[in-house]
Amino acid sequence: MDIVFHLSSSQSVDGAEALANVSNLLGDETADVDSVVLIANGGGVQHLRSDSDVADRVRVLMEHGVEFKACRNAMNAQNISSGDLVDGIGTVPSGIGGVANLESDGYSYIKIP
Repeated sequence: MDIVFHLSSSQSVDGAEALANVSNLLGDETADVDSVVLIANGGGVQHLRSDSDVADRVRVLMEHGVEFKACRNAMNAQNISSGDLVDGIGTVPSGIGGVANLESDGYSYIKIP
């Protein structure tokens, strides 16, 4: 199964919850997971910064094959450059467009929070 998580909140608790949910999914032996993508838009892109409180957790999940993408619209609105993100994080023109494209490709959608 392919899963896309959608994170739009800048709240620390929401970022931590999103990453915990991704980690829990990966650790669930009953879930036949092929691909996991987390797309952050709005304030959610703050969690993908290399200086965020959860940057180390993002890196660990990336090592386990999770793909992270930041919304360029949100990045531009918040004056965040690609260089501000954890190394290896990709971008999409719009977070909602990225989510919709993955859903169209058969990904299941999970909104956090």
